[in-house]
Amino acid sequence: MRGWPYVRRSAAVIALHVHGYPRDVGGLLLVVGAPGSGRSALLEHECGPGVVRLRDLTFEEVAAAAREGGARLTLDSLDETADARRVVSTVVHPAVRAGRRVIVATDRDGADLFGRHTLRIDLADPRYGSVAELTRFTRMIMKRAGHPTESAARVATLAEGNYLVAALYARIGGEPATPALDAAITVWSDALAEPTRRALTALAYARVPGFTVAQWHAVARALGTELAPKDLRAIARAEAPLLVTRHADRYLLAPEALANALRRGPADEAAVATALLRTSYRTDVYTGRNLPVHAAAGGMLDDVYAHDPALLQVDLGRLDGQSGRLARRAARERARLVRLTPGAATAGPAERAAMFAVTAAVEGLHPSWVPDAAPAYRVLRYAVGARRRTAPISASDWVTAVCGIRVGRRHFTVYGCQDGRILIPGAERVLHGHERAVRDLFAVPRDNGRALLASRGADATLRLWEPDTGEQRTVVPLELRAPMCVAAVAGRLLVADGHEGGLRIRDADTGDVMRLLDSGFVTAMCTVPDGRRTLVATATRGVGLTLLDPATARVRRLPVPDLDDLGEVTHLLAVPTPGGTVLAVANRDSGLVLVDLATGRTRSCPTGGHDRWGLAALRVGGRHLLVYGGLHDPTVWLVDPPTGRQVWAVLGDRNDGPRRTVPTAAGDLLAQVSAGGTVSLWSPSDLGNPPDCPMWTVGSAHALDGSPFVTGGDALRVWTCRTERRTVRPATEAGPADDRPVGVPMVHDGRPVLVDTAAGVRWTFGERGDAPTTAVCAAWDERGSALIAAGADGRITRWDPATGQRVRPKGWLPSRRWQGPDAPVTAMCALRLGSGRAAVTTVAGSEARVWDLRTGRTLRSWSERTAVTALCAMPVGSEAVAVAQADGTLTVRSAADARELHRVRTAHGTVRAMCLANHAGAQVLATTGDDGTVVLWSPILAGPLLTVPVRRAGRALAATADGLVVITAGGVLELGLP
Repeated sequence: MRGWPYVRRSAAVIALHVHGYPRDVGGLLLVVGAPGSGRSALLEHECGPGVVRLRDLTFEEVAAAAREGGARLTLDSLDETADARRVVSTVVHPAVRAGRRVIVATDRDGADLFGRHTLRIDLADPRYGSVAELTRFTRMIMKRAGHPTESAARVATLAEGNYLVAALYARIGGEPATPALDAAITVWSDALAEPTRRALTALAYARVPGFTVAQWHAVARALGTELAPKDLRAIARAEAPLLVTRHADRYLLAPEALANALRRGPADEAAVATALLRTSYRTDVYTGRNLPVHAAAGGMLDDVYAHDPALLQVDLGRLDGQSGRLARRAARERARLVRLTPGAATAGPAERAAMFAVTAAVEGLHPSWVPDAAPAYRVLRYAVGARRRTAPISASDWVTAVCGIRVGRRHFTVYGCQDGRILIPGAERVLHGHERAVRDLFAVPRDNGRALLASRGADATLRLWEPDTGEQRTVVPLELRAPMCVAAVAGRLLVADGHEGGLRIRDADTGDVMRLLDSGFVTAMCTVPDGRRTLVATATRGVGLTLLDPATARVRRLPVPDLDDLGEVTHLLAVPTPGGTVLAVANRDSGLVLVDLATGRTRSCPTGGHDRWGLAALRVGGRHLLVYGGLHDPTVWLVDPPTGRQVWAVLGDRNDGPRRTVPTAAGDLLAQVSAGGTVSLWSPSDLGNPPDCPMWTVGSAHALDGSPFVTGGDALRVWTCRTERRTVRPATEAGPADDRPVGVPMVHDGRPVLVDTAAGVRWTFGERGDAPTTAVCAAWDERGSALIAAGADGRITRWDPATGQRVRPKGWLPSRRWQGPDAPVTAMCALRLGSGRAAVTTVAGSEARVWDLRTGRTLRSWSERTAVTALCAMPVGSEAVAVAQADGTLTVRSAADARELHRVRTAHGTVRAMCLANHAGAQVLATTGDDGTVVLWSPILAGPLLTVPVRRAGRALAATADGLVVITAGGVLELGLP
């Protein structure tokens, strides 16, 4: 109750300071009070300015505010947030465990989220408030309102400890007939003048940070009140500071309980949202922040999504958090567009429109979903490799587990959330039961053909559900801190609960223990089909792999000697193949081994150093593929189980954080869940071999003679972005204007090639016996054009494109080649020095050299701190080269003396490609890398000029006349730059 007189409540203050702020250890204290009890005033005056008021804050804002605090964390109005349970589990309890001193103010319902033994101050307890203190408070209100104070003691007594009830009666000079807050608000409202009552009712809809006078006037008119702005200012002055607070020319009704009581319902909220839609978005923080809240309360979210200026201006985090209430398909599709573009939340309108356009192109969304606006850059065309789509989950649903289940003839995908809810979007059902995050979800088959849904939560319970009705069948308590493995077989649950070293077979319907096996410490389990029966494979510490028959409890050890040195097994998965079942075995030390259960033979899979795993079996066509991914790697690999050969890779967004990968119910849809709650769904039709787009193995892309450009992988392809003819040159070349283009230099099958993009013809140089080519570039000197190729043996060769023959440098013996670095050359580029000489810059590891194109001599050399991943010649005349390193550092060096001219640390993680591009009438440096963005830099690297999120890790860049061609791990994107 900001603005109200404050009377120090001695007993409550003493308890607050003694119990709420111990000096040596952290702890939790609850301040419990009904609306009007004064709990907010108590915290405001006694706990300082660091109080976090949860009213009108999203969960993300609450978490950010909690992180900014020091050793003390004070949260007010927990009952005013819709994410109370999530705040308690992910903010309050972690802060207490970290040793912070936490105070939470809430009502009795909010207090039920905590244990019964949590230390608390109940303001309804007579110990923490006295009639004398409330009388002193009431007398102060009466004096300010100009009423006699003789009845202050009687008002305080009749209010029964409720400060807001006493204040409202004291404000009008009356006496309460009942201590009920609703009755007090009604009596107070009836005593007001009609204009004042209507003005304050309109102001009751204001949320933090408050209405401006113009917004207050617009909302009052929408609610049927014609009051001039000067009249509103006069009412605000008359009621301040008791009822109306003013800060930075914004007005707010101070008591939260009073504002909640004056709001009349969805129809008025819809009128407020309509009024705000007609106001200016560009400079007002209130509309952008709170329009989604008003629209959700008034049932107008569909209109906000359909309104282009609103979608480009409002707070997208708040808007997406309400998107589960959408009715129209067009609005739901736009909500999906917003959800797939997380970076748009912090972007301005023009950049946000451009980001939406990129997302629509990359994800294959309909162009009509993109708001009509002048974007910061344009998407000209996108050719897709593998495409994904996202699940119908809003940003507030932090997904922690996913599984598929069949109900009748329909298949549903089930999602477990951080706050303990279980969502079945297809069936429009939400299951409540877990008090903390859902860790695992899986289907439990039964003899009657109707599967149960099992869930394991961080609250140490295993729960069984009827998925078609949402009824909770059984709750099984588990050991709280023990590692847990669970498997389901034909009406039975196998639970290995960690440190106890036992394997319990439970009845799926009742949860009762049917049998207890002394199995040792089981670290992983999975089901294995064996004819008409289903076995369970277990990995046991110190024992190895075993097969268990749940019906007979017989255990058979698998003699697989090759697994003895694998280390502790963390994941098991059985994959059916035409020749039998293959068991995928993953361990904690980044190993993945495939075991043929029929023969006992093993095969190792390349893993890329994953330290945690997600394993799944995906049905593609008539066969099953093993799918695996790692915690810190966005790549999902698809492997042929019989051979262990990787047949596909799908790259998600690296900035989504850690992830897990599982199949859905039908076994032919792949779900990938990131730590941020994003769910990506991949189908076999998306993953099937596209006829002319092997994007996952792209090596480079340069366009020289027109609109087509080339990508390379298993084969060379020519892509046409536009129908009109265009003149395109690689940004790294600076040949004479009348030179005939030499084609696109690439590496294919370990040999240098040139591709005529107009005719689709390629020329291959060298012989199969030569060392594999690792890098190529095109260059010009006085003798004409040349193709420069570097091999894995470190040697550098010049080729004549016209004859296909090697060209020896002048003065060198015909049998010799340029001798390059000892290590393989990984990058090269051509440039022209000030003397007119043409040069080639190469890099092997961290060592870089500048070569004279005519003589083959080394002109300069230097070493970088880490391995170099990309090179690019800077604009003609600068005699400089841009060098990208594996640690994300970008450096510009002088090719004449190797001096470092400029340096910047990029956010790419690793820069994979660079080129020069035309932007705003000047040549700039474009980079792309593992973070899925393209960044434009000034030649002096003063800072990013433009950042384009392309949503997939970048692999190659090529400049066009007015934009860029970007090859990513998912496809080819052509951008138009301003």
